[in-house]
Amino acid sequence: SPSINKRDDDYGGSLENRSRIIFEIINGIREECGDSFLLGVRLSPERFGMDLKEIKTVCKQLINTQKIDFLDISLWDSFKYPAGEKNAGNTNAKTLLEHFTEIDFKNVLLTVAGNIRSGEDVRKIINAGVDFVAIGRAAIVNHNFPSLVINNPDFIPTSLPVSKDHLRKEGVSEKFINYLGFFKGFVEE
Repeated sequence: SPSINKRDDDYGGSLENRSRIIFEIINGIREECGDSFLLGVRLSPERFGMDLKEIKTVCKQLINTQKIDFLDISLWDSFKYPAGEKNAGNTNAKTLLEHFTEIDFKNVLLTVAGNIRSGEDVRKIINAGVDFVAIGRAAIVNHNFPSLVINNPDFIPTSLPVSKDHLRKEGVSEKFINYLGFFKGFVEE
């Protein structure tokens, strides 16, 4: 993040410097683990001062290294338009998801996370050209979410907020239940 990274050495300033650590880590993992080791990188194009154009640039660079197997893009909400863009009435406006599905991923798989909560959401994401989805909250409230969607493509998960007792029945620990209370509207008060 250009707004958070205040370094003035080889790991701060330009995008090349700020992203340097990612490439060094990937190179180190590949060197130690070899090509058969499954390696992916998760990036988020929004929040914490991130810049969508910069993240797309880093994605393309990661793809071109031919050292990763997948890119996991955390969109927070796969169906929304990028923050700060004026999209009302703009026929050329693209959702966050479209910004990434238009990239040539070559032999790198694309996975997406962000507000994917139902079987219909999974279908929309897969049909948009994503290789696989990462499920967060829907899988917390329904531990067997993938099986439920496979058995019923129209599956709709338990709605939020959920009770602490429901989370316990889903196998969620007390510490994690307390943490989930941080997210407004997730756990019943």
